[in-house]
Amino acid sequence: MAWLQILAAKKQSVEDVLKDHWNTYGRNFFTRYDYENCESDPCNKMMSQLQAFVDDQANIGKVFTSASGKSFKVSKADNFEYSDPIDSSVTKNQVSKNKIKRFPSFTFFSSVGNSDLF
Repeated sequence: MAWLQILAAKKQSVEDVLKDHWNTYGRNFFTRYDYENCESDPCNKMMSQLQAFVDDQANIGKVFTSASGKSFKVSKADNFEYSDPIDSSVTKNQVSKNKIKRFPSFTFFSSVGNSDLF
C-alpha cells in the first residue's frame, strides 16, 4: 500500500521513482544479519571498537582501500539516539552510522536480545 501511495503521489512509474532515488542517494540496498545465542563479550568488544572509531574525529576524511584496490573515504560517523515524543525518554547508542563518500551509508545496530522471549 505504501508503494501505491508513493506512485500515485509522484505520478511516476516504479522505474522513474527508483532512478530519481538512485540519482539523489546512490544505489543502495539493505541486508540484515541476526546473530542469536552469541557470547556477549566479543559482541560488546566489537561495538566498543566501533564506538571508538565514531568518537575519533580524525577518522573523518580518512581513506580506506579494499583488497580489490578500491578506495573509500569516510565523510561522516555518528550515533543515532531516539527521543520518545510520548514519555520523553532517550535511547542512546542504538545505531552507529558511518557514511562513506559515494555511498549512502552503512550502519551497525546494537541491541540487547533475549532468546527467552521467542
